[in-house]
Amino acid sequence: MLSINDVTSGYGSTMVLRNLGLEVPAGKVTAIVGRNGSGKTTLIRTIMGYNRLKSGTIFFSGQRIDALSTAHRARAGIGYVPQGRHIFPDLTVAENLQMGLSVGSDNRQRQLLIDQVYELFPILEERRNQKGGTMSGGQQQMAAIGRALVGNPDLLLLDEPSEGIQPSIVGEIERHILRFKENLGLTILIAEQDVHLIKAVADICHVLERGQVIDSLERSQFENSGELEKRLQL
Repeated sequence: MLSINDVTSGYGSTMVLRNLGLEVPAGKVTAIVGRNGSGKTTLIRTIMGYNRLKSGTIFFSGQRIDALSTAHRARAGIGYVPQGRHIFPDLTVAENLQMGLSVGSDNRQRQLLIDQVYELFPILEERRNQKGGTMSGGQQQMAAIGRALVGNPDLLLLDEPSEGIQPSIVGEIERHILRFKENLGLTILIAEQDVHLIKAVADICHVLERGQVIDSLERSQFENSGELEKRLQL
């Protein structure tokens, strides 16, 4: 579904990703792991168009997207949950969800998408009139994920979804990610440092170091072994 080819990208004149390449197969959960500064967030931001390419190409569902705006990438079917969630603190849960609605959806389709999110996250329906900034970190993460889902994406990008979340809620997020894949048919790319979460949800894991993929592991290689932890010590 997503093909990243020889991508070099960064911030200003500082390049973080260096000739990076990887594939994200449809219907799978692909994980990007690595220590702080390895390039995980830069990769996610580059896919969404917040960081411009210096070189390389990005294809999504067979279409080249690296010259498209962030808004056009979202309309093409890419949902994005940024690191730190970035919900609108002074808007209610319902208003935050409405911010994620696809441009051009009719009113009936919009309401169906919101109802589907409320079904996935009942706590959001209970707190639909509560301001986002007054909720816990875990509830804000659910609102951020819900906001991405109402855009009806084919590919969901999750950047450090466990950051600042208590362990019990991380387990709930794990279960939701598996539901998204199995029940909604979503393809998911997740950047994460929590090895337990990765082992619970990922089908494929790419290890980043200094802006390059230095190793790629199938689930059978890391699910019940210490291989993933070993790679992260490099």
